[in-house]
Amino acid sequence: MASQEIKPKKMFQVDKFKPSGKTRPVECLGMTFPSDAARRKYFLEKLREGLYELHEKLAGVPFTTVDEALARLSSIEKWPLGDEESLHLLCERMREAHRREPEKDLLQLWKDQVGFPHGEIEDILALSDPPYYTACPNPFLEDFIRHYGKPYDPRADSYKKEPFASDVKEGKNDPIYNAHSYHTKVPHKAIMRYILHYTEPGDVVFDGFCGTGMTGVAAQLCGDRRAVESLGYKVLSDGTILDEDGKPFSRLGPRYARTGFLRTGCRRETKPAATMTSALLMCIIFTPAETCGCWGLIF
Repeated sequence: MASQEIKPKKMFQVDKFKPSGKTRPVECLGMTFPSDAARRKYFLEKLREGLYELHEKLAGVPFTTVDEALARLSSIEKWPLGDEESLHLLCERMREAHRREPEKDLLQLWKDQVGFPHGEIEDILALSDPPYYTACPNPFLEDFIRHYGKPYDPRADSYKKEPFASDVKEGKNDPIYNAHSYHTKVPHKAIMRYILHYTEPGDVVFDGFCGTGMTGVAAQLCGDRRAVESLGYKVLSDGTILDEDGKPFSRLGPRYARTGFLRTGCRRETKPAATMTSALLMCIIFTPAETCGCWGLIF
C-alpha cells in the first residue's frame, strides 16, 4: 500500500492573517492612523525621542549628590519618570548604588534601579512594537490607563462582588495553552472565569507577573461568545452572561490587559521572549495583520 505523506497540523492558520495589500484605519490610544504601519512609525518615533533624551541628559554624567541627580532627572520631558517624591526616593537608591559601583554614570545607575535593559537604542527599537510592546519599561503606560481606565469616584461607586467560590478545572490540551511552554502556566479559560466574575467590559486588568501572557489572552476572550459559552455559561442576545444556575453575573465584552514583570526588591525578572510571545499571541488570535490592534499592553 502506498504510503501517504502526513503533513504536520498547524496550530494557527496563519495564512489568513497575511496582509491583503489593503490598508484600513487603525485606532490606538484615542488616535486614528491610516494604517497599522503608520501607527507603528508614529509610536516608534516617540519611543526613539524618549530614549535619545535619556542618553543625552544622563549618559556620561557622574553621580554627585541626590539633589543634582534629582534636578537632572526632573529635566527629562519625553520619558515619564514619576512625581517628585518617587524621583527623590529613586535618587537615594541611586546614591547607595553609586557607593558600591562609583564607576557607573547616572544613566547606568538609573537603568539598574528601574530594570531598564543595557542594550543599544536601535536594538530596543527593533524589538519593540509600541505602544503595545516595548523591549524596555513601557513609557506609554500612563496614556493607556488615561485612555482606557475609569476614574474612581467613591460617591458614585456601586461596585460589589461576592467572593468567587467555585471549583475551577481546565485541561491543558488547548492550542493556545500549548503555543509555548512555561513551568507555571495557567490555562486561559480558568482565568476567564475570574475576570468575568470581577470585571465589566472595558475594565483594565493588571497582571504584574504575566509569564506567558495568559491573562491578556483571557481578558480578550471575554468578548468572544463561543469562548465564554465553552465555559458552561449562557450568553443572551444583549450580551448578558448567565452562570450555570441561570443567574446573570457578567456581560460579554473584552477587557484591557496590562501585563508585564514588576521589580521586586533588588531583583528584576526579565523575560522579553515571554512577553513578546504574549503580544504576538494576542495579535495572531484576535486581529488581522493589517490592523494588529492588540488591546493588551506589555511592559
